[in-house]
Amino acid sequence: MKQIYQHKELLFQQYHDSFESFFSSFQTPEAYIGPDGYRRFADYSSISLNTRHGLRVTLGQPENPKRSIFLVGNCSFYGVGNADAYSPTSLLQRCLNDRAAEKGLIVHNYAFICGNTQALLENTIGVLRSLPVKQGDIVIIGTEASVWSVDCCDLSQKGIRPHSYGEIFADTDSHLTPAGNKLIAEGLFSLLTQHDFYSTEVQKEVASSEAEGIRKVPSAEAGEDAQLKAYKQKLTKIYHDYLRPVVGSIVMNCNPFTKGHRYLVEQALTKCDKLIVFVVEEDKSYFPFTDRLALVKENLADLKDVLVLPSGQFILSARTFKEYFNKESLQEQTIDASLDVALFGREIAPCLDISIRFAGEEPLDKVTAQYNAEMRHLLQQYDVRFIEIPRLRREGTPISASQVRRLLKERDFRNIRKLVPEATYKYLRRFASAGK
Repeated sequence: MKQIYQHKELLFQQYHDSFESFFSSFQTPEAYIGPDGYRRFADYSSISLNTRHGLRVTLGQPENPKRSIFLVGNCSFYGVGNADAYSPTSLLQRCLNDRAAEKGLIVHNYAFICGNTQALLENTIGVLRSLPVKQGDIVIIGTEASVWSVDCCDLSQKGIRPHSYGEIFADTDSHLTPAGNKLIAEGLFSLLTQHDFYSTEVQKEVASSEAEGIRKVPSAEAGEDAQLKAYKQKLTKIYHDYLRPVVGSIVMNCNPFTKGHRYLVEQALTKCDKLIVFVVEEDKSYFPFTDRLALVKENLADLKDVLVLPSGQFILSARTFKEYFNKESLQEQTIDASLDVALFGREIAPCLDISIRFAGEEPLDKVTAQYNAEMRHLLQQYDVRFIEIPRLRREGTPISASQVRRLLKERDFRNIRKLVPEATYKYLRRFASAGK
């Protein structure tokens, strides 16, 4: 017991500036079963350990990554007893940033803390089924047995003290110190480099063959097929580089349509060739869906590169994000919008070749602000960029549909006219006259 105490004291002196930092690194954030069926961490903040969007925070993640590396497994990959900066994922991310920045790789910590092997196995299977994996991504799985069997560092001499690279174990449960995590990160980096996992040539070859559907043609010389393939790849590159349209998207409730909505659409069009506006179809708003959809179409009719569509039941609906329709009572709560965002990135965006999703910045509504944060974090894993556009302001205040609704209740049409296009203004006049 005395040796364990001395060992902890040594670790405290080496890696922590204060007792608060040391204590918080061993905390276990609360967990819950997410909409995708596996356990996620609730948002947690401390001086050493932080969780966001259900995962432990990984430091140094690039803003516009090309490919992802997912670390899935137990507490060793999670980094129990270590500050965020010294978790295996943060240290691996640092290796990638320092030595392979041009590859654009981002590391995500999908590891979890489980009390027994069965629970770990069940949760790992759940995570693997729901991972936002795309072409070229890398998944590394670590369990009680396999973390140590990964050929990344030699731990066979763990009983010999002192280690040349410093003490690697934090406690008798085989949790690692930053020195141990560094060995794991360095070893994983070397392992991936050794087996050329960073190369995208194999993935490009597979994707190209699937996309082009090239069939073998009888030929006297095999080289003819190679020449044809090379020529088609050249044409495909020209299409993607010069001809292929950049498709953006916006999801709007438009309750009702304001000058702010019009401004957001106009700004988005400067950043893409075609823009799809999804109007929230769920009829849980002040104005009915049929009226909202008609107003959006009328107010955007002059923009030829805009397509207006109903959102259906899989985009911002009660089925995917029910909290959105009860925002007023949830302003001080943490919400989970991951199901809605993941469905959009994984299922909806590929159907229309959407590569950008736009949203207006949200300084007032905390639920929508969390929704934007979830999109910024998660959409990049599906090759969809998220761009937040500053809101149009009037007299220093962002124009909002809620502001228009308040003025409508007061029958203040003079100020309403300053906030909405003419088509919306006429509609609101009729709406008020009908006594609605």
